[in-house]
Formats: sequence, structure tokens, C-alpha cells
Amino acid sequence: MDRQMMLPPAACLRFSGGVVLLALVMAGLYGRIASAQLANDTVMTAAGERQVERGTVVTPWFHERPTSSTFELPVLRLRTSAEEPAPPIFLLAGGPGNTYLDDLQGDADFNGWLHAMRAQSDVVLVEQRGSDTSGRPLACTVQADLALDEPLNAARYTALIADSMSECQERFATEEIPLSAFDILQMAADIDHVAEALGYETINLMGGSFGSQLGLTIMREHPERIHRAVFYGVEGPNHTLDNPALVVDHLKRGPMPWSRPGRCTWCSATSTRHSKDSSIGSNRNRLFRM
Repeated sequence: MDRQMMLPPAACLRFSGGVVLLALVMAGLYGRIASAQLANDTVMTAAGERQVERGTVVTPWFHERPTSSTFELPVLRLRTSAEEPAPPIFLLAGGPGNTYLDDLQGDADFNGWLHAMRAQSDVVLVEQRGSDTSGRPLACTVQADLALDEPLNAARYTALIADSMSECQERFATEEIPLSAFDILQMAADIDHVAEALGYETINLMGGSFGSQLGLTIMREHPERIHRAVFYGVEGPNHTLDNPALVVDHLKRGPMPWSRPGRCTWCSATSTRHSKDSSIGSNRNRLFRM
């Protein structure tokens, strides 16, 4: 059965597999927005076939300029069965550029988490702009014909990378993909924009690694949208090693602490993993309902 949902004036959704109905009405002329008919879809997961809502949200490349050109950001939503649901849980993938779609389709443990989450909240997966699953990927492949007996030194490798990046930059310009639109502030605004499009006043966040960095940025830039947040493998917005220059700088400092005898207190603590996961899951479910 299709679901009906009222959309805010700034939102524009497109869902595959069904009729799209969205009337953008001038505020003050009619005073409201028409409801959209959202068609359900199915995906095959590690736990069997699941009912989902799959589609895209029309999103500006630059949120501070709403009249800028747009792209379609893929969204997948799993509806809760709760009669009085908690605010939805937005799962933030790592990377940048990773996706939870692979986990949904092939990871039984991940599907177990989803089952627990859906018992109390909608679960929403938003693909990151520029990822392979985003519809407008920033894939840039380095190709070169090298003789097998020709050493690949640093100078040659740098030249190959530079040539490939220049070719990709030209291709992105031809495809009207603005490279300056790919930063964490725009990605944080994407989540806020999707939440608005789906009609959620507040949302919960959950993510690890880059997902935690994105989540903390969302909390900093859009605090009014956040109900609760759970992060793991935390990487702060101002403490990132994603910048290659910072990675090189850290490596030049010498061996990392975990490579020194007696400095690592958690390296072999793997036997408690499952009990910790169980505890985390229980606490996560309780936190999101508070």
C-alpha cells in the first residue's frame, strides 16, 4: 500500500517504481504543498527480501544558493512498524564515498541492527554526493601504458596522476559537475535537506569513522535538527587525517604508538567484541527513544 506524506515547500522528491506527484506551489498563493504518493520498492538483502522506499531528493549543488543547479541524491528508507515511532535514524557511511547498500545486501549482522532499529524508528540511508552510488560519481581512473621493465619512480607517478586529474577535471566541467560543491559542509546540508524533504522535524544520527565526522559537522551546522547521536571510531571535524599532507606529516614523525611494545592496551582485546556490540545496540536503542 502506498503511503501519503505532506512535504514542506522547499522539498522536491522523486521516487522510482510509482507515480510521482508533487505540486510546487508559490507560498502565499495557495499556502500549502500537495501531498506526494510514494511507491514502495523491494530489495534483496542478507536477511531476505525487504520492503523499502527508494528514490531521490532533488538537491542544490550549493545549499547557500538554493537557486543554483541541482542533482538527484539517492535515498533509501526503511519504515518502522512502531505505533509511536521515535525520530528517524539516519545512518552515515564512512569513507568519504562509502555506502551502506553493500551491507544491506550482504551483511547479516548489519541487517540484525536494522531489524532492531526499525522496531522503533524509520531508518534512512542517504548516498554521499560524489560516491559511486550517487548518480553523479567523481570516479577518476589513472591509466597508463608502462613497459614491464620500466621502473615507476616518484616523478613518473606524479606526472601520471597530474595528467589524469587534468583529464578528469575537464570531463567534470563538461558534465557540469562543480568540484567546489564537494565538501563536508555541503554534505552536512544534504542530510538536513533530505530530513526536511521527508518531513522529519528532528532526526537521530549514527555513524563511524568519516560518518562520525560528518555527523559532528551536521550537529555543529544544523543543531536544531538533531535529537540524539551515536558515533564510533570518532573523527572530529577539525582533527582529520583525510588530507594526504597530514598523513605524510604523521608518518614522518616515526612509529605510531601502537607499534611500540607495551603502548597498546586494546590491540588484542577482540574476545569481548560480541558482548560489546550487544551492549552498544541496547544502549543505542534506548538513547534514540529518550
